[in-house]
Amino acid sequence: MAAMLQRYRAGEREQVWNELMALGEKVRQEPYLTESIEVARETMYRAKENIQLLRDRLYQIGYRFAYPSEVFIPPGPEMPARIAYLEKCAGSLPISLRVWYEVVGSVNFIGTHPSWDPKVYADPLAVSYTHLPNPKPQTPNPLAITFSVELT
Repeated sequence: MAAMLQRYRAGEREQVWNELMALGEKVRQEPYLTESIEVARETMYRAKENIQLLRDRLYQIGYRFAYPSEVFIPPGPEMPARIAYLEKCAGSLPISLRVWYEVVGSVNFIGTHPSWDPKVYADPLAVSYTHLPNPKPQTPNPLAITFSVELT
């Protein structure tokens, strides 16, 4: 297991993820947990670089983002508290999603291009953290989705 991150970096990405997936719930326990998080973190660093590159290229070709202020929002210092609060209320997030929020943050590529047929609907990348509960909200966000968790 100690070599998974090195194997991932060497190009065995699909094989490493398949092995992690095959572990099932064991992936959340040592000796697998630490390296699973490292592999997920490495994956998300790559995703972040590609998202920034794609965002820039989309702007260059005239893509019109529907929500320009939300195209890419890196995670802020409150993110660990938001994740902890969500997991306290709703249970553990998948490792990859948790690390996505920690490394990448929020991405919203919803939009269109002037040359596209307006009847054609694209399936853009959109993963937002604005819906994650904030245990200490600074200001209300009227666009945020509200979570309601009822424990019985």
